[in-house]
Amino acid sequence: MKIGYVCLDTSHYSERFLWDEIRLLEQAGHEVTIFSKFHRLDTDLEVKARIVRAHRIQRIFSFKTIRFAVALLFNAFVPAVKLYRLERRHNSTVTSALKRVYYSSHILPYNLDQLVFTFAPIVENRLFVAKAMNTQMVVCLRGYDVKINADYLNQADKLFVRSNDLYHYALLHGLHPEMKYNVVPSAVDVNKIYFKPKVWQGDVLNILSIGRAHWKKGHEYTLLALHLLAKEGLDFRYTLVGSGAETPKLLFMVKMLGLENRVVFVGSLSHSHAVEQLYTSHVLIHSSLSEGCSNVLLEAQAAGVFCIASNIPGNQVIDKQTGLLYEKCNVTELVAAVNVFLQLDKEQRENMVHQARKRIEADFSMEVLSRHLIAFYK
Repeated sequence: MKIGYVCLDTSHYSERFLWDEIRLLEQAGHEVTIFSKFHRLDTDLEVKARIVRAHRIQRIFSFKTIRFAVALLFNAFVPAVKLYRLERRHNSTVTSALKRVYYSSHILPYNLDQLVFTFAPIVENRLFVAKAMNTQMVVCLRGYDVKINADYLNQADKLFVRSNDLYHYALLHGLHPEMKYNVVPSAVDVNKIYFKPKVWQGDVLNILSIGRAHWKKGHEYTLLALHLLAKEGLDFRYTLVGSGAETPKLLFMVKMLGLENRVVFVGSLSHSHAVEQLYTSHVLIHSSLSEGCSNVLLEAQAAGVFCIASNIPGNQVIDKQTGLLYEKCNVTELVAAVNVFLQLDKEQRENMVHQARKRIEADFSMEVLSRHLIAFYK
């Protein structure tokens, strides 16, 4: 089967799961083509997929524009015309219809069996591309994108969702109840992430968070909790991996809370370097307000890091069995959860991280993901 993956940026750490999916699809005999606005490849991705970059035209009237138009008409005349007509039929202006043909001009020439929009917001401006190409349209719901206009989702032939919670949330927001869907959970390569728990001996507690500097990740609640824990006398070092628009705000909070000597911002890291941070940490705090299925938590549990997370559906932690949960946005409860960890004896902490690793191996391994993908793309 020929599958097209439409995404924005193939290089970001948090999008690494896309490469895992593509690798498994290739191993199952599928041919994958990636359509992306940007791409910078890591050296360990182990995929054969062709990457097709979106076209960029700075000026409307230029030699590059003419060359692009001629190439499009030569390589994808029928789907381009069909897409234009579909857009016009659905009340797009001439200008808007032409722009949307341009947005998808790098996709239209390819003969595909399924066109996969890896995140729901990418469907915007490309709603009728699959129909113009006479191919199946697949839309993925992975978490942050669940509030996308349900009209976009209802245009799909089937949905790829990270969890049943996401599916039911989409139903509440207008998804047609007869829409075909499959739950395809996230996965961890347990053969590459080794179980190496760092035992806390009562000395400096190494605390870690991994996630882009975005308000949905809830880093400000973690900082507020750490401020209270510092006042209680806890000796800790906190490392935040990730960057983004909220970085200046978070740096300002660190200064105002007097945590400069306890908090380290390391910015964005490659996947391998982020995993190394797991091996040097006693606790991972994940204060996210919204997740589909948190890969960070899965990898942390696979590595043997004790996890404390907000109690949202996408955070795959079983309270008091494989880690600790607290009410999202509740700083007092987060402080209490850290204190519960401190009060556990060594045997209790070890038992919980071992249970977490066993659950990852049983429910979130690459073998489990491969079975789900094969069933979905059959």
